[in-house]
Amino acid sequence: MLNKIVIGGVMKGVMKKIFFYSILYCFLLTACGAGDEGGRNNNVSATLTSISITPTNVSNALSTTQQLTAIGIYSDDSKQDITTSVTWSSSDTTKVTVSDATGSKGLATMVGIGTATITATSGTISGTTTITVTSVTVTSATLVSIAVTPSNPSIAKGTSQQFTATGTYSDNSTKNLTTFVNWSSSATSVATISDAGLTTTIATGSTSIVAKDTNSGISGTTTLTVTVAQLVSIEVTPVNPSIAKGTTKQFTATGTFSDGTTQDLTTQATWSSSNTGMATISNAVGSNGLATSAAVGTTTITAIDATSGISGSTALTVTNTAPVANAGAVQNVVTGTLVTLDGSGSNDANGDTITYSWSITSKPLDSSAALSDPTSVKPTFTADVEGSYVFNLIVNDGIANSDASTITVTASAPKRLNISYVARNGLMVTLTSFTFTDTGTYYKYTANYTQKNNTSTPIDEGQLKLYFTNSTAQPQYGFFGKLYPGDSQSRSYTFNVLYDENPWILEYDHDNFFTSNPVSGSIQWIIPIPN
Repeated sequence: MLNKIVIGGVMKGVMKKIFFYSILYCFLLTACGAGDEGGRNNNVSATLTSISITPTNVSNALSTTQQLTAIGIYSDDSKQDITTSVTWSSSDTTKVTVSDATGSKGLATMVGIGTATITATSGTISGTTTITVTSVTVTSATLVSIAVTPSNPSIAKGTSQQFTATGTYSDNSTKNLTTFVNWSSSATSVATISDAGLTTTIATGSTSIVAKDTNSGISGTTTLTVTVAQLVSIEVTPVNPSIAKGTTKQFTATGTFSDGTTQDLTTQATWSSSNTGMATISNAVGSNGLATSAAVGTTTITAIDATSGISGSTALTVTNTAPVANAGAVQNVVTGTLVTLDGSGSNDANGDTITYSWSITSKPLDSSAALSDPTSVKPTFTADVEGSYVFNLIVNDGIANSDASTITVTASAPKRLNISYVARNGLMVTLTSFTFTDTGTYYKYTANYTQKNNTSTPIDEGQLKLYFTNSTAQPQYGFFGKLYPGDSQSRSYTFNVLYDENPWILEYDHDNFFTSNPVSGSIQWIIPIPN
């Protein structure tokens, strides 16, 4: 009984010690991180030194997926799965994409034939692997034949043709082998072909296009025929021009062909105008493409190739040029004169008929002058008072008014007998008498006058000229010689005047030999009409 008690007491003490040391061991084990995931020591001084991606350098079929894992390697040689904490990227997302989204990080998807490098990055540390995407999966079926399509095409020089190679296998399945076969052209001077089956034409002729599987030696063939270059487009120039109504514009049609060359088609194309009321365009030999404007507005000019139906066009805008008014030359007249204004020098560049609009803008205070017809080309008025008469002329072509043209008519009192006046040639002139005699069949008008040269140079005498009020009567004149310095000369000249002629003004001037109206600035005397 005593032994049992002793043993029991000893066992109880041993159990207490075992329990104490167990608790202490567990505490130390937890503190030391013996249970850390992946076995990495949780020492805070350990840093990430590299990243390894698995699986490494894999090859996958198109449209499949592959989960990648990123393993972090630390400075204390410990490792940890860091797939969900790194940043994932692909060097070529047209071949392989890789997810960086929560819940699918590291999931690669095969989207295109080829190879891409996949990178996992944490801070400045990264790791990579490559994934190669293939188009077919390995089966037991073997390649039997290759068909090249389209079959025996014909295309124009300068154009291209995409070919497709389709493989047929022993199990009757088919695969697109376009990017896996070896392409060739039997006549590279006619056409070449790329690794992807795209031909480039060079010259007219024929060539065999071959697609060959280098593993089996099986090939497929078709014939490509290259024809002459075809018209692709027509450009009409100049582009969208504007011209004045009544003028012309030459257009040019330039054709661009499938081989990139160009050609002037102006004389071969058929020309048309969408609005011939505004402009027409010629198809006549020697004037092909020449547009003639007729009215203000816009029309479309088109050149079309009759064989292909290809056309080009541009807009032609026809504008109006405003007419130009011309109110005539300045006039100097004697009071009481019936003055004729002259707007016949006005014009319209487009050839339009113009209308006239005259107005008096100013006249002497006591004048009652009025225009006979303000819409006439040549209206008249009587200069009834001394002073200046100012007129404006505006013409209109049916579309636009011209700017105003202004003329000034200056009326002066007529010269008097026995008063000396200095003529424009420099001579001093005095009309001493003026008489008329009825012969029974006509009148004789006799003018007596003197001229004196008070200058230091010889001067040619002027002419006396008699003007009539009725337009049918022609002016009459007299002509004499030359006066030297200090000389004076008395002259007499007789004009024969018919009864139906109405003498109006007697004029002295040196430059009125061919005039039909009194000269501005000349010496003028009003002639009385016999009763």
